[in-house]
Amino acid sequence: MQTAQSIKGYERNFSFSVVAQAFAQAKQFDKALQIAEGIVNENKSEQSGIYVFFLLAEEMASAGQYDQALQAAQRIVDASVRSNTLSEVAMTMARAGQFDASLKVAQTIQDPLTRLDTLAGIINVIKARKQQ
Repeated sequence: MQTAQSIKGYERNFSFSVVAQAFAQAKQFDKALQIAEGIVNENKSEQSGIYVFFLLAEEMASAGQYDQALQAAQRIVDASVRSNTLSEVAMTMARAGQFDASLKVAQTIQDPLTRLDTLAGIINVIKARKQQ
């Protein structure tokens, strides 16, 4: 953290993104989200948090922290990236057997093609589970 704080410019955002990802990998999701929020607040731009929120959402979903993953995904301002991130979270939930919740998340995806692709993916996971 101290090293990242001493860096200026774009590299500072990247450094804090790496720190946030490290906290997420260590399952310290609240701290990771705080750092991500700090990146956005420092730059006074939601755009600056796209990369870090994307990484956090994926890490949180893979750890089964779906509510926090969705919170991170919703902070992504770019609609296309947000749709793809929500799709990843929904598919992770489906693979974990959280079918109802994954379908609800899929329905919130703004991009119609990504939403349909995600719904088809969830259906395939459900079919595969039934065949086992």
